[in-house]
Amino acid sequence: MMQPKALKGVSPLIAVILLIALTLIIAGILATFTQNIATRTISGSQRCQNAKVIIQGATYEKTISNLTMVVYNYGDIDLTFDTLLSYQNGTILQGPGVNTTSGGIVTSDFRVWSNLDEVTIKSKECSGTIQDLLPRTFIRGLGA
Repeated sequence: MMQPKALKGVSPLIAVILLIALTLIIAGILATFTQNIATRTISGSQRCQNAKVIIQGATYEKTISNLTMVVYNYGDIDLTFDTLLSYQNGTILQGPGVNTTSGGIVTSDFRVWSNLDEVTIKSKECSGTIQDLLPRTFIRGLGA
């Protein structure tokens, strides 16, 4: 009767070397990935440090239910804004977007209801940091 051949494995020394090499490769990939994310986050926040905007004023024209809003970008970068319209009954609607250039003043017209409570603009590029709002009392034609 023939004896089955004994299976030979990888020597322990080679196995340890392969495990260390695999660990180093995975660590290098993770380090590169996290460094890229950190670099993008830092450059985005540095860019937004020079972003500044204000709603200079707004006028409501009752006969045509129109709001004219004036936005001044007095920062160093071009910005695009979402407009949020908050009403006294709790309804919040998204108005048209507003595009501004650095140092530019933009006038935006859109239809609104007469129970408008406030207008908010929020930057798309600098989310959460660059925004302004104008309450009802400061909107000509709606204020008390």
